[in-house]
Amino acid sequence: MARRSSAEDNVFFELCCVTPTWVGPLLIGGFYVLVRYGIPRWLSADGSMMGQMIAGLSRSFAPFVTVILVIIWLTAEVWKWERRRLADRQTSLDSLRALDWHDFELLVGEAYRRQGYEVSETGGGGADGGVDLMLTSGTRKVAVQCKQWRQRQVGVKVVRELYGVTQSQGYEGSRGVVVSCGDFTDDARRFAAQNSVELVDGPALLALVKSVQSPAPSVAAPSSVSEPDPVPAASEPDPDAAPSCPLCGRQMVLRTARRGARAGSQFWGCPGYPACRGTQEL
Repeated sequence: MARRSSAEDNVFFELCCVTPTWVGPLLIGGFYVLVRYGIPRWLSADGSMMGQMIAGLSRSFAPFVTVILVIIWLTAEVWKWERRRLADRQTSLDSLRALDWHDFELLVGEAYRRQGYEVSETGGGGADGGVDLMLTSGTRKVAVQCKQWRQRQVGVKVVRELYGVTQSQGYEGSRGVVVSCGDFTDDARRFAAQNSVELVDGPALLALVKSVQSPAPSVAAPSSVSEPDPVPAASEPDPDAAPSCPLCGRQMVLRTARRGARAGSQFWGCPGYPACRGTQEL
């Protein structure tokens, strides 16, 4: 799975990845002023030889450390740009299936990040038991396993393994999510429904990605044309037309996308959201 570089393991890098672009330069500038002027002035106040020596070192190293922080900040900005671009250019199941396993993992992480989760890319396949992403929202944690399988269905074995990891590690709510650009076997779906494991197949993933995509630039509409209501809306479905949720089997309801390229368009959504994120296009 995805391996992290030394820069990506840096605490400052992690901070830059989850904060607006302007935060990085502000922190770097504050660090330079502190190390170049603040600390030397404080150490020099006592007049000791040791204080004078450390103050001189602080002044000397401030520019070099600042340059390193700038490089880390730029790396984080490129990291964010690549993931935003990866998410915003997905248009169909074919584009999802064309991704390699690494980009597929990054895409899934970016989609959940835009939903408000803090995402850690753990790089599954090692001691973590195959967990590729760890989602955090407050005290809640969700383990995610990504399966970029184009041709075959994901079987119950994968779902059982992830369930076992969530149980053994004591993740809050014992919740796990398996994401695939393909489909799942009937056994996998039954086991998942019985053990609170969420399954996200290709169509559900595409709906998730489209719901969080950045709106494409467009020409301003005439003032006579009303803008779509940005507030999510739900209406009572026609009993003869409402399909069953592909994840949990409950009768779905009509919802309206609140943002992304499809803002204002309707789709079938699971009434159990956010516990169940099953969706289906009209």
